[in-house]
Amino acid sequence: MMTEEHIKEALSLRYIELIAAFNGYKTSSSYPDYGTDLEIKEIDFRIENNHKRYLDTGRELKFQLKATTENSIFIEDEIIKYDLNSSTFNDLLTRKNTKIH
Repeated sequence: MMTEEHIKEALSLRYIELIAAFNGYKTSSSYPDYGTDLEIKEIDFRIENNHKRYLDTGRELKFQLKATTENSIFIEDEIIKYDLNSSTFNDLLTRKNTKIH
């Protein structure tokens, strides 16, 4: 049985996948994730023998998604702000600056 948090996470992820797919992009995700929640890949096509042949362009974006509730969002000087734990962001910085030998 899924927890309420897992259900919310899955719904949020599927919503973004739906928007990407509707706009012609390919998506992939894995569970459990280790920093990358969703990958969105650009798809293009070329005409061969009067038929479209689809292919990956090699362009992709990797996302780490965060969800919040309306209660934790506030607007200050016309800027939307919310309280988000910075530990995950710091993990990304650490990973970026770590060299693998």
